[in-house]
Amino acid sequence: MLGCLAGRAVFVGEGRVVKPSRPAATALVAPTGGAMPAAYRPGMPYLIEAVLFLSPFALYALWLRLNPGRAVAAHLIALALLGLVIAIGGAVWYGLARGMDPKAAYVPPRVTADGIVPGHVEPSRRPGAWPPAPLPAPPPPHQGAQPR
Repeated sequence: MLGCLAGRAVFVGEGRVVKPSRPAATALVAPTGGAMPAAYRPGMPYLIEAVLFLSPFALYALWLRLNPGRAVAAHLIALALLGLVIAIGGAVWYGLARGMDPKAAYVPPRVTADGIVPGHVEPSRRPGAWPPAPLPAPPPPHQGAQPR
């Protein structure tokens, strides 16, 4: 959806108009008065996600229908558990490998005179800035009005 909108010049405020820098962004925009290309279907990603999510359940239901009263073999359960462990381990490894350095600073995307500069990570400009300095001690609690 964003690709369709970014294919044309986009008003970003303060009198600036940004034109797309990639020709691929304009490929999704239909010509004026024309229909959208067949490759662009707004509901297709949701349909694909639903099919991918429901397919294991459908396969298991099919297996139960074709093999009534027969239990799942122990080696298939062991393989399924092994696959689950590998998937969780891979997700943890990926998260640790792609994590940002705590001393680095994320620079958000911004609009310049040359176009849009994508967001990126820069090393910290202040060496030794992590961990942050301890906060000062809080003030003493309020005692209320003093008697006369």
